[in-house]
Amino acid sequence: MGSKTKRGYAIPEDKNPYGLSAEYIFPYNQAATLVTVAEKVHNAAVRTQVDLIRKMLGNPDDVSTLLSAWQKAAANLTQATDGNDDGNGLMTARASINARWNGTSKDAAVEYLDNLITVTPEQRAIIQNIASEINQFSALVTQNYATAIVHITNYAAIVAELAGGLLEEIREVLTLDGGSVETAILRALGEFMTETGKLLESVITYKNNLSGTMGNIITEAAGIAVPAALAPDATIIGGWQPRNPTGTPWGTDS
Repeated sequence: MGSKTKRGYAIPEDKNPYGLSAEYIFPYNQAATLVTVAEKVHNAAVRTQVDLIRKMLGNPDDVSTLLSAWQKAAANLTQATDGNDDGNGLMTARASINARWNGTSKDAAVEYLDNLITVTPEQRAIIQNIASEINQFSALVTQNYATAIVHITNYAAIVAELAGGLLEEIREVLTLDGGSVETAILRALGEFMTETGKLLESVITYKNNLSGTMGNIITEAAGIAVPAALAPDATIIGGWQPRNPTGTPWGTDS
């Protein structure tokens, strides 16, 4: 294929700026071939479709970072409630306080912990829902992107073969052929638009549905009761009474 196949479609020096695996690298050369041939036969829509595919994946590192952040938040809330590696979670703290202390300050502290223990699993469930939706959307986009760039490669090969590999002279070839090559190329380009259009439509449809799903999650999250601050009574030293036989009340000399 001649160099003219690249003039009408920008090809960056770094074709893989995000360090993607081979199956996700955008096929710039094949895309240039496809766009060049399409515009030779006056089909401008192919360029738009190819650009949509190129932009579909965006920066996958951003999606991964976002997903990782939500997953980490869910994991941290799980640890806060059930205990982390050393077992010191909210439930452990509550049990420890009840085992070692009496008094009004202890009661205030335990009530606060009860509120946290009640609310935290609800928050965790919502955060897990958000992470799950992000993961599903990312998987759908990545899968359809991979299929779409395979279509670009395949249909570029088809139109190049139909044009006899003489893309820089395609107009003359079409004229000499009497139109049959052009008809075949247009048919191939039409199939490309149909197949890739289905992929793009599925992503757009899912994205629209995701907006509704995320709206429901946000509404649900807004209904979660956030515990008030720790009651001041819990900070009164004299209100913490050690259970016998651990000793005299805190703050006394005898």
